[in-house]
Amino acid sequence: MNIQNFYTHDKARFLRYQHGVAYYGLIVPYCETLFSFPVPLRDIEDGVLHAEDKIINFMKYIQKAIQEGTLNKETL
Repeated sequence: MNIQNFYTHDKARFLRYQHGVAYYGLIVPYCETLFSFPVPLRDIEDGVLHAEDKIINFMKYIQKAIQEGTLNKETL
């Protein structure tokens, strides 16, 4: 999976919280697959997590998930 595939999508949506990590998801249009990626809460500090936010705000986490193999397919 390439980071360029995610630039066509404009929103990431909160999916779940588990063990200090918020998981966000997005649907990649060309394959209509839901992918999730982790956002560690320790990185957020005093920031705000919204139920839905612009994908550009998550590019750091998506790139890291691709590199570490934590970008996961979810069931729709």
